[in-house]
Amino acid sequence: MNIRTYAIETGGTGMRDCPVLADLATKAGCSAHVLYLIGLGHKAPSPELAFRIHESSGRKIACDTMRADVDWQRDADGRVTGYQVRLGTPAGKGKKVGGDASSVHSAQATRPGATPKSPRVKGRQGEVAHG
Repeated sequence: MNIRTYAIETGGTGMRDCPVLADLATKAGCSAHVLYLIGLGHKAPSPELAFRIHESSGRKIACDTMRADVDWQRDADGRVTGYQVRLGTPAGKGKKVGGDASSVHSAQATRPGATPKSPRVKGRQGEVAHG
C-alpha cells in the first residue's frame, strides 16, 4: 500500500491538509508536507524515514513502495531488520550502504576530496575587510 492509499483508506483525503497524513507524520518524525510529496512520488525518503513511515503505519505502507532501489532485509516473520542501498541508482547515489533498522540513524554523505567553502569576505566586491 502507498501513502495516499493508506490516508484515504483510514479516513483521510491524501491531500496536503489531510489529518491522517499529519498524524502519520508526527509518528514518523517528519512533516505532513514531506509525506504528501513522497505520496505523489516527487520526493524519495531516506531508507531510515521509509522504515519509520512503515512502522508508524502499522506496517501497512511497505518500504518497497517508497524505496524500490533498496534491498530490504526481513526476518522469518517478514519484519524489516535492515537494508542495503544499491549504488548507481538515482535515489541511492551517494547514500550510505547498509543499515540496521533497530538503530535507525541518518548519515550525511561526503564527497571524497571535497574542499571546505571559503569564508565570506566582508566589504564591497574586490575588497578585503581588515580588522
